[in-house]
Amino acid sequence: SKLKLMNLLAHYQVAAELYQDKVSSGVSTAVTALVDALKKQGDLHLQMCNYRDAVKFYTKALRYAKKVSPTMDLQQLRISLNMAKALVNIINRHAAGHRLLDSLLPLAARLGADAELAEIKALKSAPESADFLSLLKSLF
Repeated sequence: SKLKLMNLLAHYQVAAELYQDKVSSGVSTAVTALVDALKKQGDLHLQMCNYRDAVKFYTKALRYAKKVSPTMDLQQLRISLNMAKALVNIINRHAAGHRLLDSLLPLAARLGADAELAEIKALKSAPESADFLSLLKSLF
C-alpha cells in the first residue's frame, strides 16, 4: 500500500542521511551502504511513479558507486537500467531514456547480464507513448 511505501521511503531517507554523515566523516565502508540506500529510495520513487525523484536518487547512487568501482559493474548497470525506466516515463526526458538504454545494451551483453539484457530489449521494443500522442494529434 502507499502508506507502507511512504514509511519505507522515510526509513531509507534516514538511513541515507546517516550513511552520508559517515561518508563525510571519512568512513569509506559507508559508501556501499549509502549507494544501496539511495538506490532503494530511487526504486520506491519509481514504484510510486515519482519519476523525477527516482532519477535524482539514481543519479546520486551512481555518483557514489563510481567512487567504489570506477568501472561499470552489475550494480551500476541495474541502477542505470532503473534510471532509464524512469527517464522513459518523463515526457521531456523520453529520448534521453532511450539513449541510455542504447548505451546499456552492449554493457549488459559484455557483463553477461542476461536478465538485464532481456529487460533492456523489452523496454526498447515497447510502443512509445510519444507515437501514441502523435497519432492522437493527427486524428484531431
